[in-house]
Amino acid sequence: MYRQVKGRSEATRKSTLEQAQRTAWKSLHEWVHLQLDRIEQKHIEPMEAFFPYLYDLQNTHTLYEKAKVQNFKLLENP
Repeated sequence: MYRQVKGRSEATRKSTLEQAQRTAWKSLHEWVHLQLDRIEQKHIEPMEAFFPYLYDLQNTHTLYEKAKVQNFKLLENP
């Protein structure tokens, strides 16, 4: 979208930025609802859906898998 408005008026750039923000939020909204559907159908666990998929290259596990093995003790306050 940025390339489309380069060299255009300030009003056009502002309008395009606002549309880009609405589009991003709608995409996020749809993703969250898809995850909720997967949880409802018991395809995934809530933590699996919303916990970031950070990958530990040394242990070849996601952060979710590591936390699950430790009964999510990684999430407790020290």
